[in-house]
Amino acid sequence: MATGRSGLDHCARQPVDCVVLEIDLPDMSGFEVLAKLIRSVSHPEIAVVVLTAHPNPYLLELALKNGAKAALQKMPPSGHIIEKSILGAIASVKQDRERRKHETIRVQNPVP
Repeated sequence: MATGRSGLDHCARQPVDCVVLEIDLPDMSGFEVLAKLIRSVSHPEIAVVVLTAHPNPYLLELALKNGAKAALQKMPPSGHIIEKSILGAIASVKQDRERRKHETIRVQNPVP
């Protein structure tokens, strides 16, 4: 997607396992998009990987603190690193989903 708004609209219309997000978008901050994706009612368990050209490591740390499952600085393309980060982010979201599912089952069916 070319803009934050178009990406958010796409995620609202259909299920998405993972979003690779640039921080520097033409219409809004990537952090604003990240916050909306993480809090999305229709997709509360979406994996977000931030991939940015900004050289500031603080931005990567901030992305992780705000819900991104991985944050990478763009360098010469390394498909392997990007693929590994995306797959790891998706796996992390699935593990969180399973953990919450089991916690819900335990609460609904407490052991006497």
